[in-house]
Amino acid sequence: MHDRSRQGQTGQALIESVVAILLISLLFMGLVQISLLYTAKEVVQYASNKGARARTVGLNNFMIYKTVRVGTIPNAGKMVWPEVEGGPIEQSEVELANIPWYLGAPNASYLPAILDYDNWSSVSYNSPAPFPGGPLTVTVSQNYPLTMPGHSAFYADDIMPLEGETKMESHYSLYMNDMGW
Repeated sequence: MHDRSRQGQTGQALIESVVAILLISLLFMGLVQISLLYTAKEVVQYASNKGARARTVGLNNFMIYKTVRVGTIPNAGKMVWPEVEGGPIEQSEVELANIPWYLGAPNASYLPAILDYDNWSSVSYNSPAPFPGGPLTVTVSQNYPLTMPGHSAFYADDIMPLEGETKMESHYSLYMNDMGW
């Protein structure tokens, strides 16, 4: 009789341990997803800063578009083109070599053949014309995919909309009038 109650306690302890481990794992995955979202939000804000900088020096909308997309590379997911054999180091070398070509592309038809990522289509920017003498605003938005297992326990959707906004003094006239050539 002593052995039977001991077996019941062992089974109960096993079940309690499994439940505790599952809850701790779920909490840990939630914390990892929150940290990934915080990092992704910072990347979107960085892209917004780069877009505002490009706009304030007078670059055209196509150049601002390319600048914003390059700024969101850390959130862009898997590199679709060019295909790279190897790991992160080889991919980084290809990215660093292709970014200047990407930024120098004369029109949008060249872009996918130079550099492309899974999630770049979810990135957009908006930059309304500033009021005379007022600051310019660049807003970058991205539908960031939630990829962590168990994210649905914390958030019902598979995509988190992120937005970064930068307001900056417009220096366009200073750059464009002082050509002096």
